[in-house]
Amino acid sequence: MGITAHIYRAESLAGCSNGGISESYNTVTIVDLDGPVEPSPERPAVRLVRRQIGGSTYVHVEPWEPVDAGLIGYMSGGAFVYSNHPQFKKATGHGAPVPLHDRVETPAEYAALSS
Repeated sequence: MGITAHIYRAESLAGCSNGGISESYNTVTIVDLDGPVEPSPERPAVRLVRRQIGGSTYVHVEPWEPVDAGLIGYMSGGAFVYSNHPQFKKATGHGAPVPLHDRVETPAEYAALSS
């Protein structure tokens, strides 16, 4: 169970997730937040991730399923996730949209795009 959230992306960035969920879906279910909604084929499961980077907390959302073996990811593809549910504001600490890390790459793609 979780909460529904909407995916926001700029039309000019369409396709930057390299086949990630933001290319096929407009809503997701954040399953690690207490809410009344089950993930569905129309609303895939995602989770909130908090990391410490440079002394600050960085919050993003990524698919619930682990990255397939042999791929590098999850990383930002340019989309954001937002919900007006009170649990979202509480979990993010601000209630503003957070990056959706749904992009994955093969090692060859990663090497070519990182050089």
